[in-house]
Amino acid sequence: MPFNTKLKNLRLQVKLTQEQFAEKIGITRRIYVDYETGEKYPPVERLIVIANFFNVSISFLLDEQNEYTINQIVEETKFLLGKSKLSDSDKETVVKTIQEL
Repeated sequence: MPFNTKLKNLRLQVKLTQEQFAEKIGITRRIYVDYETGEKYPPVERLIVIANFFNVSISFLLDEQNEYTINQIVEETKFLLGKSKLSDSDKETVVKTIQEL
């Protein structure tokens, strides 16, 4: 997955607008939009800020293979558990264990 798509997906996972996220990482919305549309790549120091914000590595951000973030794994697990016959307590235990890993 390209950097700009990963960036957008990560931003949407934390439920922030472009404006809100840009403010959190110390840039204007216009600059952020360029990152998200693929017009520009952030400089290394900004990549560090973005990676730290999302608790992912710079390698993850720049690697175009389809890697999962822990948030994606947790959300997919919750979805799958919603269809299971486990008790709510057991479901919570599974999600908590994944988050701790």
